[in-house]
Amino acid sequence: MERSFLRTRTVADYARRLGYSERPLARAGRIAVRLGFSEPTNFAKFFRKGTGLTPGTFRKREPTGA
Repeated sequence: MERSFLRTRTVADYARRLGYSERPLARAGRIAVRLGFSEPTNFAKFFRKGTGLTPGTFRKREPTGA
């Protein structure tokens, strides 16, 4: 991914290369920005350090709703 950084910056391209779908990757970016993190990866590291889980694993374990 680092080699192709100058050629592409779309969520679709990054998602494909990381093996994720676009939706969760874009959601992580929006959450990180809204919380004041400069990069989604910084948020994910912070979240994992505090909870012991990745944001995705946390979402899967928590019930949905209000």
